[in-house]
Amino acid sequence: MRTIEASVKLHTAPGLLWRSITDHEALPHHVSILSEVKVVDLKESSVGTVRQCKLRSGKSFHERITVWEEGRRYCYQPDPAEAPFPFRWAEACWSVHPTGNGSRLSYRLQYEPRSSVKDRINYPLLKTYGVMQIKKMLRSYELPAEVRK
Repeated sequence: MRTIEASVKLHTAPGLLWRSITDHEALPHHVSILSEVKVVDLKESSVGTVRQCKLRSGKSFHERITVWEEGRRYCYQPDPAEAPFPFRWAEACWSVHPTGNGSRLSYRLQYEPRSSVKDRINYPLLKTYGVMQIKKMLRSYELPAEVRK
C-alpha cells in the first residue's frame, strides 16, 4: 500500500473549516481536476453517502464516504471500476485539527496500484507533484480574515 499525505496550518477556525471541507458540491472550487460534484445518495450518519464526481476531462465516477467523525475527519473511496486513476483500491481522508490560532488541515491518500511496474515510475511523481498539489488545494480553504471572525 502507498501513502501520500500533506497538511497545512490555516488561520481558519476548526468549525468553519469543517463546514467548508464537507460542502461536497463546493469541492470543484478547491480541487482543480473536478468540474462538478453531486451528492446522489445522502445517508443520515454520513457514512455510506455517495457522491458523483465529474472530472474536467468529462469522465465521471462515484465515491462513497467510509468514515465520518463529525468536526474532525472523513474518508471516502472512489469506485475503482469507474475512477480513471491507476489504483486498484484507494481511500482518501480529510482531517481538521485545532491549533492555537486556527487549524491544521490534512489530506491523506492511501492506495494499492493497479500495476506494480507502472507504480515504480508513478509513485515518485505522485509523491512529489501530488504533495505540491495537495498543499495548494489545502491552502485554498483558508478563509478571508473578515469571514474567519
